[in-house]
Amino acid sequence: MEVRVLSAVPQHGRSNGETSAFQAEDAGSTPA
Repeated sequence: MEVRVLSAVPQHGRSNGETSAFQAEDAGSTPA
């Protein structure tokens, strides 16, 4: 599931910083 989210985020034109935040949320942690 995480892989799908990570793949979808960059395709939507998200920045690396935003991607990191999404990864943290997907992992269950608070975004940095």
